[in-house]
Amino acid sequence: MAGPFLDNDRIRGIAIINAASAEEARNIASADPMVQSGRMAVEIHPAMLADVSCVLMEYQKAGGK
Repeated sequence: MAGPFLDNDRIRGIAIINAASAEEARNIASADPMVQSGRMAVEIHPAMLADVSCVLMEYQKAGGK
């Protein structure tokens, strides 16, 4: 799961990454184009979150199709 924060006029975001280690998560996050361009930096904060694998999310494509 990933997305931007929409406050304080700064470009920031959050990504929740299911990884075996903090190093693996850092490698995944470091591949983000915004990180590679230097506009964003990676911070790793390990967390224990509920299993949401049963949740199905569907999004409409642009134009309602």
